[in-house]
Amino acid sequence: SRRNRNSHSFYADLEADVTDKLSLGAAARSERDSDFGETTSGKLSARYAFTDKVALRGTLSTGFRAPSLQQQFYQSTQTVIVLGDPTPFQVRTFAVDDPAAIALGAEPLKAEESTNIGLGLVLQPVESLYITVDAYQIDIDDRIILSENLRGPAVASFLEARGHRGITGGRYFTNAVDTRTRGIDIVGSYRWSLAAGAIDLTAGYNRNKTTLERIAANPPELTAGGLNLQRIGRVEQGRITQGAPRDKFFLGGSWTTGPWRFDATTTRYGEFHTFND
Repeated sequence: SRRNRNSHSFYADLEADVTDKLSLGAAARSERDSDFGETTSGKLSARYAFTDKVALRGTLSTGFRAPSLQQQFYQSTQTVIVLGDPTPFQVRTFAVDDPAAIALGAEPLKAEESTNIGLGLVLQPVESLYITVDAYQIDIDDRIILSENLRGPAVASFLEARGHRGITGGRYFTNAVDTRTRGIDIVGSYRWSLAAGAIDLTAGYNRNKTTLERIAANPPELTAGGLNLQRIGRVEQGRITQGAPRDKFFLGGSWTTGPWRFDATTTRYGEFHTFND
């Protein structure tokens, strides 16, 4: 089937130097989607320079993201192999408006809403060396994620009775959680001037942690008719909180000489974990 959406938005941004040391900024965005109505989000920012070499900056903003058309309507079937189980199973990702998904507790998707807070320090301890340190917190309400792979003999019978022969599991997108991500970014850059050009060095480190602030109540459909399932269980909780690296480090450099420029970058990502049913 064919799906579409129309979106119109208006964005305004204003920044001004209030004094020689203080700069303030404000921005607003109004957006109207044909299927999610109208919303307005905004941002306030400030920067205060204590000296030419030390400055403090901060940002407070809100955000809005409508579900993508794929999250609402895309359907696919894939073969999944679970560690320790020699029998693969077929799991169907259902569109949220599919009758089978609704019978498994799917609900119409809502838009995600977020609140972002950032506080940073800008330093120039010596000539040509710049360092920034930024801490941030991102709260996302009604975050859109996939449900667990809802599978088992009872699910297979449940889906077969609804015309999905050979499908032994199902899942769908849901707004079932609120999350909070806290982190810190540290970036340093140094320019080294040479007789035959210049070398620019940049290094950065990020560390963050995501926690679950809310998990919606389990749909009653998943505990009825012989089913005993959790919409958001250990696997999806682990994917959100431990499925991405907690830290990242990168080091880059470039050498410029005449018309030539040579670049090299290396990045190291920290550990992450995967979970099986």
